[in-house]
Amino acid sequence: MELVRIGSRNSAVELLQMALHRAGLNPGVIDGIFGERTLQSVLDFQRRNGLAADGIVGNMTWGRLNPYLTGYITHRIERGDTFWSLAQKYNTTIQSIMTANPNVTPENLVINNNIVIPLNFEVVPTNMNFTYRLLQF
Repeated sequence: MELVRIGSRNSAVELLQMALHRAGLNPGVIDGIFGERTLQSVLDFQRRNGLAADGIVGNMTWGRLNPYLTGYITHRIERGDTFWSLAQKYNTTIQSIMTANPNVTPENLVINNNIVIPLNFEVVPTNMNFTYRLLQF
């Protein structure tokens, strides 16, 4: 993904704004214009995710935003994890986790195995321009 910052105007900024919105932040209207409101959301996101809060969206920030673009994360099972606790942690449903992991037995989660956690939003966005860049995810 390309580097975007305050003043950028393009479809990458639309994707950024959509991802920030999905992450629970308020970048304003999804309009492809990297203004002050988008900047504040980027800074908040970077701080919450242990990144340098510089307001520039490069590879590290795009990497942390990726689940909010693709609609899922990969979670490594830790001691004490259950489908219920994971559903609570990621604001999704047990049924969604079970559907995404048909070969995993909820009563027998194996520590250090990876599972897919679908996030709780529509994967296909309807509130932004449909561009080739959107199809890359």
